[in-house]
Amino acid sequence: MGQMNGRLSAEDLMLVLGPVPTGGIRAWLYEGLRERIRGESLTAGTSLPSSRQVAAALGVARGTVTGALDLLVDEGFLVSRPRSGLVVAAVGGRAQAVPAPARVAPASPGTPDPALFPHTGWTRALRQAMRDLGPRHLGYQDPQGLPELREVVADHLRRTRGVVARAQDVIVVNGVAQAQSLLASVLSAGGNSTVAVEDPGSPGTRALLGAVGMEVLPVPVDGDGLMVEAIPARAGAVVVTPAHQFPTGCVLSSERRRELVERSAGSRLIIEDDYDAELRFDRRPVPALQALAPDSVALVGSVSKTLAPSFRLGWLVAPKHMLPSLISAKRYADLGTGVVDQLALAHFLGSGAYQRHVRSVRSVYQRRRRELLTALAFQLPELRVLGVEAGLHVVIELPDPGAEAAAVDALTAAGMACHGYSDTFDGVGRPGVVLGTARTGVEAIGVLREVLHPKN
Repeated sequence: MGQMNGRLSAEDLMLVLGPVPTGGIRAWLYEGLRERIRGESLTAGTSLPSSRQVAAALGVARGTVTGALDLLVDEGFLVSRPRSGLVVAAVGGRAQAVPAPARVAPASPGTPDPALFPHTGWTRALRQAMRDLGPRHLGYQDPQGLPELREVVADHLRRTRGVVARAQDVIVVNGVAQAQSLLASVLSAGGNSTVAVEDPGSPGTRALLGAVGMEVLPVPVDGDGLMVEAIPARAGAVVVTPAHQFPTGCVLSSERRRELVERSAGSRLIIEDDYDAELRFDRRPVPALQALAPDSVALVGSVSKTLAPSFRLGWLVAPKHMLPSLISAKRYADLGTGVVDQLALAHFLGSGAYQRHVRSVRSVYQRRRRELLTALAFQLPELRVLGVEAGLHVVIELPDPGAEAAAVDALTAAGMACHGYSDTFDGVGRPGVVLGTARTGVEAIGVLREVLHPKN
């Protein structure tokens, strides 16, 4: 086949990639595009069809397509251009270069409001960190993290999440994504490369685990959380969000919690993603699952939802038998997290400033969520909202896929953080929107109303 350029339709792309397999669509799409870009079957400057068009042509969820395309953007094979969508980049020694503008990640519906960031408190913590910085901090550090930070993190998790942990059980990581990558690498090295995930669930988690070579197995979720009996027996690990399932917002029931621990004991690692448990509004959050089975559960968390995702500061509390391998993997990954940031977070947590900040933003986010849902109940009472009163997003179910596509386009055009609910499913999902509530006001309901009931 000769070189192709210009703007491709979804049908053109299918011709380029060849027969569609019955399974593994994300990997097939990623590998096929990568191979043809490297081989110059797709030349630099070629515009690809939208992810929605490709998903419709393949008969899969849009998240399956965006997962593959996002990896290719991150690797430099594709670039995102305003008004042009995704364009094939110049690779290797090609003479025809495509300028690669700085990629700005789309607003995630689960990110906090940057206007609420505690500038004064964090500046004070940074100043204290610089005063504390001494010669012992300026060489290569223990990749597990500074002892002073691990101590306050362990204390914080014991008090707020009921976690069974001491400083020596904590590994400081660059966010939950790195924690999951480290766990995947250790599992794979031990001959275990199959992991079960919630469906619907985080598209980012599925993409990350797939990118590091794990076989990802979707497990359905209902109103009580992960359907434990549906976890495939061959899954050597399972990722779960028990305190506030993403995206449905349900809480893993006490019966399912016990069942998950009992079925996994001695045979399967449970990876507990505690991503926004501190943002429960109507009551205290349920304690961490890790407390039920410290030898079977690896708990991961970060400050991405409470402070800012760009900080890349988090923690991993793993079963003791995994700690040496995980610390070694962390060493080879990056030699350790930045010392000044660790010192600052240790002071911010240890001084009580972090806890005061969380109490403050929890009140703000609760009010904004309630105002949005009150407007929804008044203007669009026929729509159903999923989940408990917690977190930085809500799921609003919609009547059909066309309504989802129109709602996502309209909300995005209005600058509101959202994505399609169907995109969080591994296969064909239910229509709706996952709408961020941290920065989105009641005007979002007006946008939805105009989409569903346009004026004549």
